[in-house]
Formats: sequence, structure tokens, C-alpha cells
Amino acid sequence: MILWKNGYFHTLIDEDDIYTSVLTHNGVIIDVGNDIKVPKDTTIYDLNGGHVYPGFVDTHLHLIGHG
Repeated sequence: MILWKNGYFHTLIDEDDIYTSVLTHNGVIIDVGNDIKVPKDTTIYDLNGGHVYPGFVDTHLHLIGHG
């Protein structure tokens, strides 16, 4: 498991809906909150106040010979 802590996790549900920690396992979110119980053998990453936003994916296409 991985605990991502000391960040600002914006859920985009509401502009004031922000959490400071997220617990993941194999790329799946297990828990989100400000007071997560940390299981043994958890890797912890300190985000040092960084912001995390969901759903931003870079996708684009280069069309050659069109236009």
C-alpha cells in the first residue's frame, strides 16, 4: 500500500472538497481523508503541500496532410 500525505487532493465534487491524504493499493484508491489509519508495511510519500487534481490526461493528435 502507498499513503500519499501532506497534499491537497481536489475531488472536483465541490470546490471546498479537499483532502490531505490518499491511501492506494495496486493503483486503486482504498481510502481518502484527513485522518487515515495507516496499515503496516505502507510506503509513505510526502507531497510537501503539492496539489493533486483528478482526470487530467494529455491526449492529442497530429494530422499530417489535412487542412
